[in-house]
Amino acid sequence: MKINKIQILIPGGGFYGGIESLHQLAHLLKKNKFNSKVIYVPVNNRLGFDNNFKKNNNLNNYSINLSKEILDEENILTIIPETFTGYVNYFKKSKLAIWWLSVDNYFKKKKSEKLFLKRLINFIFNNLISGKDFHYEYQLELNDIKDKNIFNLCQSQYAFNFLKKRKFKRIYYLCDYIHNRINNKKVKNKKYDVALNYHKGEKFNNEFIKNYSDILKFKLLKDLNLKESQEMLSKSKIFVDFGNHPGRDRMPRETVTSKTNILILNKGAAAFFKDLPIKKKYKFDEVNFFTHFKILQNILLINKKFKFNNYRKKIVKDKIKMTKQIIRFMKIINYEN
Repeated sequence: MKINKIQILIPGGGFYGGIESLHQLAHLLKKNKFNSKVIYVPVNNRLGFDNNFKKNNNLNNYSINLSKEILDEENILTIIPETFTGYVNYFKKSKLAIWWLSVDNYFKKKKSEKLFLKRLINFIFNNLISGKDFHYEYQLELNDIKDKNIFNLCQSQYAFNFLKKRKFKRIYYLCDYIHNRINNKKVKNKKYDVALNYHKGEKFNNEFIKNYSDILKFKLLKDLNLKESQEMLSKSKIFVDFGNHPGRDRMPRETVTSKTNILILNKGAAAFFKDLPIKKKYKFDEVNFFTHFKILQNILLINKKFKFNNYRKKIVKDKIKMTKQIIRFMKIINYEN
């Protein structure tokens, strides 16, 4: 049977990282006339009542179609993020695609689960009280996913290699893109020397600030919406990231889009040139503040120019690239209106 409908399951309420990527997918599907719906999950709360998730205000630039009903029909392709693999066994008829926006977050969620307790709670409240089972907390084992007839979409080379190494089949690339929310041309004088991501590498962030706050002006990116985060990155001379990269991280790409330099921990997706195509001297394998400071001195005091024009040119083409990948994938699944 031909596919003529697509439904995308998205965690309700949030707006960072992969959630924005999923909205980009829904937006481009709609823009290119593919019949698509977004369902924010969980559809029901623990007592079986409807959850009233709305599109987060940070994501208002994406035009999407919303639905509150998860369907399981042969003419539907259901797309889920890698943190929702518990839904795999729910769908008996619908074709299924997992978008691997992150490798690490799959394991992070799996590690945090108390499987027996969560499954028991889900069964009691969702099945016995509401008669529905529209949210799965647990993650499937990789072998259980691999053995099923599922499409695997990869946001990064890191994810692609991870799946291929484990002999997954039906693996395809699907990138995301950076939506620029600010006017970079207005930023003439950069206010901060170094921007740091509060949510990653907290120990190293604190140590770095402690050692060099008398020399450098730091901006710790914390409690910011998407626009504010981009503004702070654009007002900084260099962004230093001490954290792991679970996929093609947004913040380095947003930084380079703003013509701000970057210094990145060479871990996760950052270790793959295709995911982060910058010179090795701007990727560090281990934290060494003395070495980092010498690089910073060079960028801030000596050779002040922007170093990543080639990378920036690639980033600005990602939206076109994503559109082409979507259209190609729709042909693969035999989509037909």
